Amino acid sequence: MIGAPTTRRALRAAFAGALAVACASPTEATGSSTLVNGTWSYFATNAAAPTVINGSLSFTARGGSTFGGSLDGTESGEPSGDRRVVGIVSGRVLDSTLVDFDLTLAGDALRHVGTVRGDSLIGTWVEMSSGGVVASGAFRARRVK
Repeated sequence: MIGAPTTRRALRAAFAGALAVACASPTEATGSSTLVNGTWSYFATNAAAPTVINGSLSFTARGGSTFGGSLDGTESGEPSGDRRVVGIVSGRVLDSTLVDFDLTLAGDALRHVGTVRGDSLIGTWVEMSSGGVVASGAFRARRVK
């Protein structure tokens, strides 16, 4: 069960470690944004709710370590049924495998930290507010082109 306390603690610990690395200053980013350039199938789960987002994530290299992009997908699991979601991506490649990006959906920024291995991108996301963590979960993506 994804919402189990043990899973949530493990997810928070993993995200805290990845976030510490990702919070390095922009001048320390040594990766190339071409690492993520292209279109990816995206799937994300919420650790505290039975919702998932499934869609197409597009990354475009901006030069150096930075990239932008977009998400077009469907959020499922809400009591009101499925709904289309679109978002804007802004991020950077921190080294040869570590990626840090924000996905903004309906005004909410979901901070993603993940690792690229071949054509896979796997990691965690968190939504923060001034009061702390609002939501968190895991994501995975597979390059399709």
